[in-house]
Amino acid sequence: MMSGDPGVGKSTINANIIRDLSIGAPLFNFFHTPIPTIVYYIPFERGAYEIADRLKSLSSVIEPAWENIVIKPDFIGFDMFDQKQATYFVNEVLEDLNYYTSVGENVVVIFDPIISMVSGEIKEEKYAKSITRVANQIQTKSNCALILTNHTTKATAGKKKQKIDPFYGSQAFKAFCTAGIYVSKNEDYGGVNMLSTKSSHGNMLDKFHLNFDAFTYSLFAKVDASGLKNYDKVLATIRSMRTAGAIDFTFHQITKHVLCFGVSPTSVKEIILHNEPFKSGLSTRTGIGKPTIISFTEKWK
Repeated sequence: MMSGDPGVGKSTINANIIRDLSIGAPLFNFFHTPIPTIVYYIPFERGAYEIADRLKSLSSVIEPAWENIVIKPDFIGFDMFDQKQATYFVNEVLEDLNYYTSVGENVVVIFDPIISMVSGEIKEEKYAKSITRVANQIQTKSNCALILTNHTTKATAGKKKQKIDPFYGSQAFKAFCTAGIYVSKNEDYGGVNMLSTKSSHGNMLDKFHLNFDAFTYSLFAKVDASGLKNYDKVLATIRSMRTAGAIDFTFHQITKHVLCFGVSPTSVKEIILHNEPFKSGLSTRTGIGKPTIISFTEKWK
């Protein structure tokens, strides 16, 4: 789940995600994207025009792979708390997704925003569960990745906006989501801060910054080693090396990387050899009198 205040830039972030994944480019010019991916975007308010306008701005510099992008505004006004509407929604979406997965395509589905998927307050468990129920059906039956976009504040008549937690106070969302990102404006340097609020698989950076280029409408990730945990420094370093085209590397190269400043060689080895996603995503080989060579496997995330 990606959550943040209205107007913080979540739609711009989604547009960059769609463009970068569709062409198989590094996400935010930093995170490795293995292959071009089908992105199935479902807006639950404002229709298709907003995301289409942002993608048009992005295309002035780097053209998205339009054939890999599906924008589905058909479900605006649907109430997932209504069982008939929810069933129709799931069946329609799965019909589309199963076509892509049947021919071997990877698919990422984006719900934006989930607050408009039900008629009630999603901080109430019965409404939150109606969203996670349809999301779970779509994810498990199509084997897709799913991004839920959420507002953390909401205006009510005669009342000021009240900030709440990134999962909208819902135990259902906390249990369903395997990862969480909270988006906030960076008042000092511009752009936005991306703060991890959950990482069930251990493959999320604790925090990173997105710089906004108004000319290209693109976002560029910036990871500063200061304040990062040693695990995050190693993860950021290896992802940066992968994005730069590295096939293999040594422990020495990691410890000398600017993002790994202050991390001892012993700590680097401990992190890589005993933690995910390193254990399954990397392989090591050694030779007598030669440094250990670390290579990426197909499972690297």
